Amino acid sequence: MNGSMTQSLYRKLLEIFVRGYTQSQSHQTKQHAFKTSRPQAEFRRLCLDIVEQLCGLPLALRVIGASLHGRNTSFWEDKLCILRNSLDKSISTPLKVSYDALDEHEKTVFLYVAGCFNGEYMDRAIMVLDPFVIRSKPRLVTLMEKSLISMSNNTRLWVHDLLQDMAKDITCEGKMKKRKMMWNFLDIKGLFTETMAGGNKDIEVESILLNMAEETGFCVHPETFKRMRELKFLKIHSNLTAAGSKVCIVKDDGFDYLPPLRYLHWEAYTLKSLPAKFETNVLVELNLPDSSVETLWSGNGCINIEEFPFVSDVIEELGLRCTSVELVPNSISRLSKLTELRLSHCKRLKNLPDTFGNLTSLKHLTLTCCPNITVFPMLGNGVETVSLNGTLIEEVPSWIGDKVNLTCLDMSECKKLHNLPHSLRNLKNLKLLYLRGCISITEIPQVAGEMRRLDLHGTSIEKYGVLSEEEALVLHNRDMEFLKGFLTRYVRMYKRNRNSR
Repeated sequence: MNGSMTQSLYRKLLEIFVRGYTQSQSHQTKQHAFKTSRPQAEFRRLCLDIVEQLCGLPLALRVIGASLHGRNTSFWEDKLCILRNSLDKSISTPLKVSYDALDEHEKTVFLYVAGCFNGEYMDRAIMVLDPFVIRSKPRLVTLMEKSLISMSNNTRLWVHDLLQDMAKDITCEGKMKKRKMMWNFLDIKGLFTETMAGGNKDIEVESILLNMAEETGFCVHPETFKRMRELKFLKIHSNLTAAGSKVCIVKDDGFDYLPPLRYLHWEAYTLKSLPAKFETNVLVELNLPDSSVETLWSGNGCINIEEFPFVSDVIEELGLRCTSVELVPNSISRLSKLTELRLSHCKRLKNLPDTFGNLTSLKHLTLTCCPNITVFPMLGNGVETVSLNGTLIEEVPSWIGDKVNLTCLDMSECKKLHNLPHSLRNLKNLKLLYLRGCISITEIPQVAGEMRRLDLHGTSIEKYGVLSEEEALVLHNRDMEFLKGFLTRYVRMYKRNRNSR
């Protein structure tokens, strides 16, 4: 290896190693770490050997570098020996070495994030993962420190494509009926075929993730679910085509059982009800977008979808987009742990009951494009985001000023909405306010603090004319004084242009 190549490889590992070290440090520490002197002499040779062994691949360097931080030379040498002795010299080898060094709980969390929660908020992942791994948050932190997963500034989890591919390969190891997690289309299809369903041995799978985006359709034999007693997580997505659902259920009159799932997401579910023998005691998230459901399940507790689904008291997220829900019952208040409710595009949905305001855990409410919603819903004090765009609400009540945790209010295309109350200025945390297309709005809303986005395009603010798309859509980090200055300049420009005609 020539001198310039040696120095280049050395600098590459040093930089990536320092990145691994600084991931959990402050910005100031990170800046200092990049200026640090070279490591001790005994590590320099190992740095070069490892970079050479990994062929300079950035992702492998970052993952291995993070795993070596704080370790002695003996550990480094053992890791190098593993890399050298592997028959497979591709990038998957060093990544697999880092995975193998995890404990069983960390491995489980990594596989779930890679397959199920890539791009999802960390809190949402923790909510579902905790039954599988007690206290999953510390494991997520460990995986970040080892560079196997990352987290964005808004707490979304991310996994590199190569690490996702590795995770999929790992889930395909071992006998099919003994696997805890299944993502492979052909394997999952095999489980649900007529011949497989005819068996009587239990299937030990705990999680099924089926992405139908690039797959052909197949039929699910419902009897198979009776052999999946341990199934906790079922997600079937990208399942809808112009011709309908890709995954159909045969013998629908015999579909009477689903295991006690914790998470159920089934896009374009084809039947009119969920099974009668579906225990929901541990269910925390239910999503049936674009489904044919009219009744969630029959038997005890059977409730028609028009009267809102009957779900367990511990459910935390509920999505019923594009359903025929008509009424939300007063008993909604029993869902004391509900943090997110999505009811967008429910064309028959009527105004929510006053008891809705008793949901103190609710943080996110989505009622977009619900044309029969005419009254602003009662809200608990914990609410953070409210999306009511496309409704026929006429007034935002003055008590909105009491919802001090509110960060986003979307009332776009509410054609009948009148000017907002002055109490809005009490909301110090409000950063996003959308009033696009609210033609009955004639006054600039009084807001407090620094707004990240104030959308007034398409309103009837007569004093200043109709603000253009470019001028009104995004007002970054403006306080009220700057907003007044902006509008003053606009008025002058407006008058000057008018006089020049």
